[in-house]
Amino acid sequence: MIIFDIAIATGLFSENDIKARINSYKYYLVGLTTDDFIHIFCSIIQGRIIDQKSDLSKSIISKLKPMFPSVQIISINIRNFTKATYYNKIMI
Repeated sequence: MIIFDIAIATGLFSENDIKARINSYKYYLVGLTTDDFIHIFCSIIQGRIIDQKSDLSKSIISKLKPMFPSVQIISINIRNFTKATYYNKIMI
């Protein structure tokens, strides 16, 4: 998966830390159209600096843009989540 490979190449994550999922939407509007779009929601544990997150975003979009030339909207948003409030079942 392209996004997984890019994330690994940054050196910011180990392979076990990355979870990539694809969701398609049956009903949506992008602006006032139903044109195809790609948006990546990226949540990472706090601790990376702005430049690292910016480089990750740019790398992902740069790789996807030539792969999907007919898709007008390709975007990403990286947001931090707080390590102190994150749990999964292995941690309990």
